[in-house]
Amino acid sequence: MLAMLEATAMFCGLIAAGFLRFHWNPEAIDYVLGPIWARGLLFTSATFASTMAFGLYSERQRARTVGILVRVVAAVGAGVAIAAVGFYLIPHLWIERSVLMIAGLVVIALMLILRLGFSRLVDDTGFKRRVLVYGTGQRAAPIAALRRSSDQRGFVLVGFVRPPGEDLALPPERLVQTDGKLLDLCERHEVDEIVVAMDERRQALPIRELLDCRLAGIDVTELLTFLERETGRVRIDVLNPSWLIFGEGFKRGSIRLQSARVLDLLAASTLFFLTCPLMLITGLAITLEDGWRSPLFYQQERVGFGGRVFRLLKFRSMGVDGLGGTASGAAGVRQGAGRKDTLLHRAAQRETGNHRLGTALLSIRFLGAGRAGETAV
Repeated sequence: MLAMLEATAMFCGLIAAGFLRFHWNPEAIDYVLGPIWARGLLFTSATFASTMAFGLYSERQRARTVGILVRVVAAVGAGVAIAAVGFYLIPHLWIERSVLMIAGLVVIALMLILRLGFSRLVDDTGFKRRVLVYGTGQRAAPIAALRRSSDQRGFVLVGFVRPPGEDLALPPERLVQTDGKLLDLCERHEVDEIVVAMDERRQALPIRELLDCRLAGIDVTELLTFLERETGRVRIDVLNPSWLIFGEGFKRGSIRLQSARVLDLLAASTLFFLTCPLMLITGLAITLEDGWRSPLFYQQERVGFGGRVFRLLKFRSMGVDGLGGTASGAAGVRQGAGRKDTLLHRAAQRETGNHRLGTALLSIRFLGAGRAGETAV
């Protein structure tokens, strides 16, 4: 529902920006821009896809108000950038940059108003899963300790069922009394999921009753899987080695690997083109300081994924003598440092007010000058 409202707000935001830009004159809009509905669809698609990518429609959103604000601004900004590229690639859908910027501001305001109103006026309890915990011992205590609203965004806790012979480590008022079968209890309380949190499952695990619940459409979840899903953390105190083996968080299918590779290449290419001017300036600074025949880079062997060794190219930040391996220790750092690195040293001292820390920061920068595998190129 919120997604539909925000998609409508995105489309209306671009139309409102056109009216604001041309002073509420529809004839001027048609004359300058042409039909605006096609542009609105492109803008809405780009912005909506960006908000989904930023996780703003996740049912287990854990960010607070400030975090939501930052995500909305970043998502709309990315959507405006994507839409601008689309308008550039499709010339007959050209739109003025001022209209696009106004649309971004209008959409940010509308999304914040909708989200604040939605959180205040709409009760989202009906959209949450109703969870029943089977266990009352020490393993069930972490669920009882989930008191923050950010930890309970995806579920409503019905209560705890005490297995026969298990210790009680919870307040008695949180127990749910059962007089018959577990399935009848779940149907009476409209339970969607059962979390098995027994201290000792090998002796008193009600396999038959849990199987009946599973056949009735009620999910049965292991404790650690539930905690990892709802809190985004793995509780070490309840971790079983078998969970690491049979857990679903380590799947790496071909589609996921290929999509991750494509995303890595796109991000690396974008950063490369954006930092090209800075890299040219850095190369020019090294050349002007050490001469045209001095190397700009040095390469170093690193260990990557799967133990594969690859060569890493880095801008040379030390003197040629330091690269040749003649310098070692702090003396080598001082000998290999150039004027550009002396400036870094002074900046570190000025910010920290500590000579030793400034020296340490510069030393880290040159650490590895005498290590094997580093050669100038």
